[in-house]
Amino acid sequence: MSSSTASIEEAAGVAAAVAVGKDDARLGTHSFVVSGTTFQVDTKYKFIKPIGHGAYGVVISAQNTETGDKVAIKKVSKAFEDLIDAKRILREIKLLQHFDHEN
Repeated sequence: MSSSTASIEEAAGVAAAVAVGKDDARLGTHSFVVSGTTFQVDTKYKFIKPIGHGAYGVVISAQNTETGDKVAIKKVSKAFEDLIDAKRILREIKLLQHFDHEN
C-alpha cells in the first residue's frame, strides 16, 4: 500500500481503502477514492468514512469544516447514461428536498 493510501475500517458493511488524490487549488477541490469510486469535492468537506454502496453508487460521510455539519455525499455512477435511472435519481433528490431531509 502506498503512503498516500490509508486503510479504513469496515463501516456499515463496506470495506474500503481510501486513496487521497491531489488538491486542485484552481477549482478549490480535492479528490479521494472510496470503494473504487473517485470523489472530487470542495475542499471544505473532510472525508469521515464510507457509509454504503449499491446499484447506483457509493455513499460517504463527510464533515463541512466551515460549519461543522456532517453530510452524506452520494456519487452516482453513470447517472445520465440511462433515462430511467436518471429519472429515478431526480425523484430521489426531489423527495429528499420535499421532506427537508438532513442530508
